[in-house]
Amino acid sequence: MDKETFKEMNYLPNNLTFNDGVAFLNDFSLIDIASEHGTPLYLYDWDNIENNILEFTNAFGDDVLYRYAAKAFICKKLVELLDKNNWGVDVVSGGEMATVLSAVGTLENTLFNGTYKTKEEVDYFISNNGGHISIDNLNEISLLQDIASKNKKKQPVILRINLDLGAETHPMVLTSGYDQQFGLSIDTAETALKEVYNADSLLFSGVHVHIGSQIKDPERFKKAMQECSSFLEKNKASVEREIVFDAGGGFFSPYEGDEDGQGLEVYADSIKSGIEENWDTDYKIMIEPGRAVVNNSGLILYTCLLYTSDAADERSSVDLGGRRI
Repeated sequence: MDKETFKEMNYLPNNLTFNDGVAFLNDFSLIDIASEHGTPLYLYDWDNIENNILEFTNAFGDDVLYRYAAKAFICKKLVELLDKNNWGVDVVSGGEMATVLSAVGTLENTLFNGTYKTKEEVDYFISNNGGHISIDNLNEISLLQDIASKNKKKQPVILRINLDLGAETHPMVLTSGYDQQFGLSIDTAETALKEVYNADSLLFSGVHVHIGSQIKDPERFKKAMQECSSFLEKNKASVEREIVFDAGGGFFSPYEGDEDGQGLEVYADSIKSGIEENWDTDYKIMIEPGRAVVNNSGLILYTCLLYTSDAADERSSVDLGGRRI
């Protein structure tokens, strides 16, 4: 199978090729890599990852706050690559924070997400000049206030709002809807906003929505931003600075050759038009792509046993989205 054929398979790394029945990534034999490092082994096409980063940047623009979702895959070299391209990281644990800090020396361009944040994680984030914290429930506000005050910081926070948008994704990766545990309902968000506004060590900085994963329909993002901009317009007196509209992640990434989504420019236009439906003041867009950055750049190398009538025979294999080669 030649390189041009693989380019049509948008769920595979761009630089994956075959030569005499052997798979190569960037001219390195996958059989040799498996023999040298052992299996199972995750392998990434670094040029492919950087190309995906550039596609997002070109589609959304240089002014967007990019926060790569570390849960998709994280290592220090990737953090350095993201930083080189003016991207930050969306973190959900102390371990992810430590990886970012050890790679670039600051948490300034990070977003701290999650339904449960420990005191230790919050303190680590704030004391290392962490960027934004997404408030997921009312109970977090007093915790963030106390720790920010102890650190003598004015901590920027955004409110994660749970909207019932009926995203068309699989139920197991749906993160919006009133039967989900993520975020605040609109009514609760108004209470949270008042509490944040009255907390002298917290700075209300925007709103956050994450409707799910593998979202093909850009209109879902537009509807989310329409509701968020409407919420902020009703509470404009609480806005003290340029506001952030965090549209989350969940941009579609193919797993099979016949799967395809909208171009990234369509998502960008939908998010922007949804915001400007009700909001006419300065703002920043934030997005959290993860899977869409690394999914089609990675492979898993593993070894399987092929049983014959005489003995078990080991062979190295490669997982290509459910296909073995």
